[in-house]
Amino acid sequence: MSTSSSISRRTTLTKYLIEQQREHQNLPADLRLLIEVIARACKQIGYQVSKGALGEALGTAGSENVQGEVQKKLDILSNEILLEANEWGGNLAAMASEEMEKIFPIPNRYPKGNYLLTFDPLDGSSNIDVNVPVGTIFSVVRKITRGSRGELEDMLQPGRRQVAAGYVIYGSSTMLVYTTGQGAHGFTLDPSLGEFLLSHPNIRTPDIGRYLSVNDSYHIQWEPNVQSLMNYYRGQDGNRQPMSTRYVGSLVADFHRNLLGGGLFAYPANRRNKRGKLRLLYEACPLAFIVEQAGGAATDGHERILDIQPTELHQRTPLFIGSNNDVDAARKMLGGGMRQAGVLAAAGLCALNEMVDRLAEDHANARRLADGLQGLPGIDIDVSRVETNMVFGDCRPPLTATVFIDRCRGVGVLLDQASLYRWRMVTHRGVSGEDVDYAVDAVRRLFGAPATVPVRAAS
Repeated sequence: MSTSSSISRRTTLTKYLIEQQREHQNLPADLRLLIEVIARACKQIGYQVSKGALGEALGTAGSENVQGEVQKKLDILSNEILLEANEWGGNLAAMASEEMEKIFPIPNRYPKGNYLLTFDPLDGSSNIDVNVPVGTIFSVVRKITRGSRGELEDMLQPGRRQVAAGYVIYGSSTMLVYTTGQGAHGFTLDPSLGEFLLSHPNIRTPDIGRYLSVNDSYHIQWEPNVQSLMNYYRGQDGNRQPMSTRYVGSLVADFHRNLLGGGLFAYPANRRNKRGKLRLLYEACPLAFIVEQAGGAATDGHERILDIQPTELHQRTPLFIGSNNDVDAARKMLGGGMRQAGVLAAAGLCALNEMVDRLAEDHANARRLADGLQGLPGIDIDVSRVETNMVFGDCRPPLTATVFIDRCRGVGVLLDQASLYRWRMVTHRGVSGEDVDYAVDAVRRLFGAPATVPVRAAS
């Protein structure tokens, strides 16, 4: 069989999406069309990237994005390509980009749809000038608010609510990998046809990885438990075969290699970036969706990435993503080991931070609670930025700081509230009841309430 005949028999992205729509009956036509539009836009981006210095689009643009990072000319161009390709199709209510401070609303002259698109238009753009692979990352969620206009609340959904995610890597070949929750599938762009052709159906990543992708220059800034974890991956503690270090510095490139060959990409928090550096919505969540569909896992070291509730459009997070066993090692050494060391367990830390994140600064009791928690290891609360009201877990309406403090003081009332909070955390976020109980106990101890009182599950 000739090469040209073999290529002609391959399945195009459009054909594959239609087949998936017929087979699974859970891929709406408008979502399928949206994925196709994104793919076409990425072909344009790939073309601009491939021209290199000949395209006069290399170098910096003389501006900074919302994160304070110097923008490359191709950053801006890629962002414009994705916006212009998707604004008029009627599939979206709004878009958000790593390169833009605020949500991009669909112009009034165009129809609105039921989805929201977030994207990193050109990940790894600092490597453009030296011809290192770069990529585009995207994520799609359904609209949850009323009205046709996309709101911030629509964007701030946990990653488990994604209906589609993918990335395109621009390297020796251009390749798209996507998921809609029915496995992860890869398509390679055939330049002669201008089509993405199925090349990697149902990608499965090995349970144990070969490669470790991490920036070792931050070693001295990592916490001791992170340093111990990296020593474990390298086999320096004698508990495993050492992983080979491969670090490009382009998330898409490192992730793609590890997805196919097995490995772990790690960007831990450090003293300079205490909340991590990678963006939750634009990078971590879409790649976490893909890797889980391929049999891998993703965590911030304590919590599953897809369970993290975003609170900001450009929220950052630590990230450990890749082969399941390697990610599990990170969870055990960074999460489970915290309580043994006298530091709050990951889920307990998450619960405590949620409880106090929006307490009013001008309430003395609220400040007492915030200050008290600030003194516990692992707690990071900016008391100067707390707001007037807080939300107890997912409950509505918001509770004032005074009411919240009163409930914390009254053991009986606290148990009633904690039962609902515990139920929501355990049921909707996959957090263990033991960890939530631990968090509740920590709050109660600050106010002299008895600790370790069983919290009944809400009915």
